Amino acid sequence: MKQQQRLIVGIVLTLVLIIFALLNGQSVTVNFFGAMVHWPLIVVIVVSVLIGAIIAWLASKSWGNKAKTPKK
Repeated sequence: MKQQQRLIVGIVLTLVLIIFALLNGQSVTVNFFGAMVHWPLIVVIVVSVLIGAIIAWLASKSWGNKAKTPKK
């Protein structure tokens, strides 16, 4: 049951993100370590979300491993 709730929440959040990204299709200038590039805002949003998801996943793996290691 809990997995179904997580799946539903994930689907809803994904749909909201897709709608938000599609509504923001204009080009923006991104200054990344001195390099200026022009990307569609949808690309900036998706890349930012992916980077955040990877960081959250790595953090959860790190905390999960600490919880599983036996204490001395």
